[in-house]
Amino acid sequence: MDIGAIRIQPVIDGYLTFPAEADYPQPGSPDYEAHKETLQPDGRRRMTLGGFLVRLPQAPERLILVDAGNGPSTGEVFRPLPCGCPADAHPAIRAWHDHAGMDDTARQGHLDWLAQTESSYGQLLHSLTGLGVQPEDITDVVLSHLHFDHIGWLSHDGAPTFANATIRAERRDLAHFRQAGQAIDDGVYQAAWNVRSTAEVLAPVIDRIEPFDGDSAIAPGFDAMFTPGHTPGHSIFVLSDGQARGMLLGDMVHCPLQLTDRDFSVMADIDAALAEQQRERVYREIVGENLPVAAAHFPGLRFGRVLEGQGRSGWTYV
Repeated sequence: MDIGAIRIQPVIDGYLTFPAEADYPQPGSPDYEAHKETLQPDGRRRMTLGGFLVRLPQAPERLILVDAGNGPSTGEVFRPLPCGCPADAHPAIRAWHDHAGMDDTARQGHLDWLAQTESSYGQLLHSLTGLGVQPEDITDVVLSHLHFDHIGWLSHDGAPTFANATIRAERRDLAHFRQAGQAIDDGVYQAAWNVRSTAEVLAPVIDRIEPFDGDSAIAPGFDAMFTPGHTPGHSIFVLSDGQARGMLLGDMVHCPLQLTDRDFSVMADIDAALAEQQRERVYREIVGENLPVAAAHFPGLRFGRVLEGQGRSGWTYV
């Protein structure tokens, strides 16, 4: 995707698949054609994992990776073990259930959903090589937030993966994920999908991190917009070259349907009410300026546009 002379390329690390939500568009429904690319032939949803490579004409000496995928893996498909009783769930998952205020039915539904997920990843460096880029070529790794599936390749075997890169993250996320006892959000992912903790991933690169504070200029034509809610420091990125503009939305939305069906939600936000406020604010800007947008889990990390119609919104890939 080009925004003016800015080149943005997907860097895929892998995929997470899971049963489609009950209210996800099905064949024959009005929204199915626009959103079928997130569905596999078996009807399960497929969520891309990875990041974006950004080349800026205004700063040709910089090569920016936006988000860093899940991280190293054996390449095997990972499936969580089933759990038939909420009381027997991992303590970190029980804590998350308590924090979310779930009743027993909702807790078991979440456990059943987790047991049906499948993840396969570890391809990000291979994807970079396919773009003619080696890890040492990256000058900046800019993070939308610090969840495991956005930071995984920052380090590997106790050493930085991107030897020459400065890592940039919003200061509130750094404070949140580094504080003692914040394991409710981080711990549930470790327990469910056997991933490394944020602290473990960050430890080898902690001296390479340069925090930014709220709305910030990261590079010429590359700006961070503070959008808390999904996490305390979640940020999206605005790319601009002359009159051309586009956005990388991080996890502000997890699939394009969240931009076109305001009642559809993905239960993944630390502060759901604040996250919804941010989605509404950014949605108005996206629609008002007809901006091309992509997000960290869109199918194939592709860009698209929201199509405003009478009484409903549509979506098209570009």
